[in-house]
Amino acid sequence: MQIFQRALSLLATGAFIAGCTASKSTTPTTSTAGSRTVATATTTARTTGSGSTDPSSVGPTTASTIAWHTCPASLNVAAGVDCGEFTVPIDYKNPAGPKFNLAMFRHKAIGDKVTGPLIMNPGGPGVSTLAYINAADGLFSTQLADHFDIIGVDPRGVGFSTPAINCLDNLDPFISSDPIPRSAAAEPAFLADTKTFADNCLATTGKDILSHVSTIEAATDMDGIRAALGIPKLTFFGFSYGTFLGATYANLFPTKVR
Repeated sequence: MQIFQRALSLLATGAFIAGCTASKSTTPTTSTAGSRTVATATTTARTTGSGSTDPSSVGPTTASTIAWHTCPASLNVAAGVDCGEFTVPIDYKNPAGPKFNLAMFRHKAIGDKVTGPLIMNPGGPGVSTLAYINAADGLFSTQLADHFDIIGVDPRGVGFSTPAINCLDNLDPFISSDPIPRSAAAEPAFLADTKTFADNCLATTGKDILSHVSTIEAATDMDGIRAALGIPKLTFFGFSYGTFLGATYANLFPTKVR
């Protein structure tokens, strides 16, 4: 639960975070810990260049499990929602090095016949999945919610996942500015604002983290989560940017798509 307590303090100070991850996995084994079942998966992946992953590679990373638990009361989660974490290397070329702790939220299936887990991403990129999981009863059809545990995963650097990417304490001026230059005269200011934003991200977060938040890494992380969930193929639901994340996963792991 430490991941959520730390993230809450970051959000209270207006921190903003955005990102992605990756991991290719072998067949998981399951074990029972207390009242919950967790799956252990040995993951493999190789990165090529800055922030990219070659899923055809072989290179052992640290085995990880999903630890489900009751969410902190301060999160005000909806009934039937619990919290979890999943650990992945920041840099897959250095699997024993620093880690991202990915925050997860699970809306449990409400029917008697559960098909399995469904992973969702709300888009952005950079949007936490918590609000969407809290609203799952209205956001997803009853038929879907009957049969699937709907799981939101905050990609590396996003929402309640840690370490966080913090670019600006106050995003209002940046968000309120016109995202599309309407004339040649408007382009210099637009480019200057964008550069300032990027420079701040780099200065406050650091290259070691910022260079490892690609969509490819996010998709590879999802495959590690798929293995840890104990399912041979992934069921995925993406909004907006999440559709690109899903397509990236399908291209990287075509035999793992349900």
